[in-house]
Amino acid sequence: MKKFHLYLMLLLCLSGVAFTSKTEFPVRLQQQLSLYYRYHAPLKIYVDFNQPKYSPGDTAFFKTYVLTPTGRLLTQGKYVINVMLVNAEQQGILRNKTFVQNGKGLSQLIFPADLPGGDYSLVAFIDGGESDKTSTPAYFQRSFVITGEKSLKDEKNTPLQFFAEGGALIEGLSNTVAVSGMNASDEAYVSADGNRIVSFRATDHGWGKFSFVPEAGKQYTVEYKGNRLPLEAPKKDGVVMTVSGNDAEGLTASLQVRENSTMRDAELYLVMNVHDQICFAAPVSFKRNTKMSVSLASKLCTYGTARLTLFTADGDVLAERFIFLEPSKPAIDVQFDKEQYSTREKVTVDIRLSSTENALHTGNASVTVYRNDFFKDTAPGTSFFNHVFFNSDLSLPQALSNIDYSSQEINDVLIAAKWNKMTWQQMLAITPGVPKTSNALFLKGHLTDEEGKPAKDSTLITFWLNQNDFIYGVYTRNNGAFYFPLFKNFSDDQALYGVTYRNTTIKNTKLTIEEPSFVMGNTAIKMKSTENDAYHAFMKVKVPILKSFSYYEKKRNEGSEQRVIENEDIAEDYIDTDFTVELGRFKEFASVAEILSEAVTMVKSKKVQGKDDIRVFIKGTSMFASGSPLLVIDGVLTDSIDYLMAMNPSMIRSIGVIHDKNTLVRYGILGKNGILVITTGAPEVHQEALRRKGSLNIKGIDSPLRFKTKQHQGDSDKRVPDLRSTLHWEPGISVYATKETPVEFYTADGTGTYTVKVSGITEDGVPFETYRYFKVVR
Repeated sequence: MKKFHLYLMLLLCLSGVAFTSKTEFPVRLQQQLSLYYRYHAPLKIYVDFNQPKYSPGDTAFFKTYVLTPTGRLLTQGKYVINVMLVNAEQQGILRNKTFVQNGKGLSQLIFPADLPGGDYSLVAFIDGGESDKTSTPAYFQRSFVITGEKSLKDEKNTPLQFFAEGGALIEGLSNTVAVSGMNASDEAYVSADGNRIVSFRATDHGWGKFSFVPEAGKQYTVEYKGNRLPLEAPKKDGVVMTVSGNDAEGLTASLQVRENSTMRDAELYLVMNVHDQICFAAPVSFKRNTKMSVSLASKLCTYGTARLTLFTADGDVLAERFIFLEPSKPAIDVQFDKEQYSTREKVTVDIRLSSTENALHTGNASVTVYRNDFFKDTAPGTSFFNHVFFNSDLSLPQALSNIDYSSQEINDVLIAAKWNKMTWQQMLAITPGVPKTSNALFLKGHLTDEEGKPAKDSTLITFWLNQNDFIYGVYTRNNGAFYFPLFKNFSDDQALYGVTYRNTTIKNTKLTIEEPSFVMGNTAIKMKSTENDAYHAFMKVKVPILKSFSYYEKKRNEGSEQRVIENEDIAEDYIDTDFTVELGRFKEFASVAEILSEAVTMVKSKKVQGKDDIRVFIKGTSMFASGSPLLVIDGVLTDSIDYLMAMNPSMIRSIGVIHDKNTLVRYGILGKNGILVITTGAPEVHQEALRRKGSLNIKGIDSPLRFKTKQHQGDSDKRVPDLRSTLHWEPGISVYATKETPVEFYTADGTGTYTVKVSGITEDGVPFETYRYFKVVR
């Protein structure tokens, strides 16, 4: 910051400009940038998957990164990221909550077997804690393919779009225009009143560029594939700004105005910033000349996407464009222990980061290995590097994917870029807020009465999470809003709740949990091709084959399966009752009321306002409770006495009772009248029937699953086919410049070419990604 102020003062003094309130504009701009990045700028999110695409029934493993707003460092603290699969109607059809700590989190999406194939979108975002409604929330989006019978390919019929460098075409001056939407290496022509004046050719990635001098009164079109597309009409006044060179050899900004331009007497500033730091600022005057060249001191800037803007002294933008100041990218060295492998053979891969400019890098990386034949028709999603430096901050006619653009081409592409956060005028108007910390790990909801009237402030809502066996009380705030903490180990659950206000129970309330909201951006459209999808065809064969071997697998893994069953039993039996009555030793009862009256002590059935009800004797008070007890029927929480009393008594196997005052304290108002724990002979019958107004489903945090791999040691499993398409997923390895990191896995039964993808981020915030290949033969 001091370096910038000294540099700015030197420029102003050398130009003979005295400091006034207007000449202090760049300093004010720096102050506002600092405010924005401290209080309002969103974090950056990136989600890295273990395969390019998936089929119905698959499990998609992924790693989520959360970076600071500048993108240079992983965040510290804890966050909950919403990860959602969205269909063409922009409906969230599959939801995940991923816990992220210190910038990294692991989880998975499990796709239903009946999920229709198609081109979906995958969005990831942070909600909760984003109180500043003017700021863009932390957000990630990419195209996401679920396979069907036919493969999907990118739609090529994208419209041509034209972007004047600096922002606008100006009459009588040399203008440069970037063109998007062309096919690789295609040629196009610029015509004036129907006469061709300029030709240009697209790059391998479909971008074109041309320069021309528009004249007053003429109509300009671009001729491409037999179509004529109009260019915007040039303005009569303004500033043309173009940039040449590169950050390694030096960047130069060329500025032009017309002889009669109103800009000739204006006090202007040329400012360049990279995220929160202005690294170049200089006063500009056209009083003597209509053209000028300014050498940009890009060496004073840190790496990243720089924003070069020409301002008036009042902060109005006359011209703007983005430039990429490329970081020193570490190379990733991937070495295999053999040139090719046999099926079911051990593979050892050594991974190492190269050093750059005397820097010995370390980093955190993910490694995934998949069969290339099944995924070669599907390009990987946006690379970590391109998302952090471009897509997360900029609006472009098409998101930059995993292509490694040259320095010149990326700067030509950036002619079309616009900042997607807020305008400079909004930036100049922002005020300090609350510094951004970890987003609150909570769900937000509202409590109302049946007519929709908000609950009073400080109304107590007591929740009991069924599977997690957790009781928690929260108080409402303004307009009945409440915040329910989302603890790290909370999975999806059903919660029963009770409501009191100043120790008085409130009946007939309505509670809703806010669903996380998102706004979709544009993604590349994919269309069905005439070719069969190789991965989908493979999965259709794989599933029945593996089912046919399920009996053998079950016998071989009997021990581990038994452990799972035991754990499930323990999970259902988590409630300690004061005593339990097993009904198998009694004669058959005529009704539930008869069971309670004759077989269960400390409990009685009675009529209340003409209806059957239950009362539990509360130990420690020497009296029966004044209200109905809480019920837990086959592990489901409910307070529906009517449902219990109407049950077939022969279905009930046991009734447990919690009636000790000291035990009931932990259950708050939910347990103040005692608790009955009922088990039946047909628990599946009651699950859906017991969903009622006093309970709700809570979307918890999805705990990461372990990726299943195989180690082919010996001949014990030769009878079982190994049909894995993805051999390995290791999302948390450390990589170094000073030594190799070994990664080991076994090949499967499939032969062909396999891809090893290594992606991650260095300790100084530079994303990296590489692909290497090996072959498996018989």
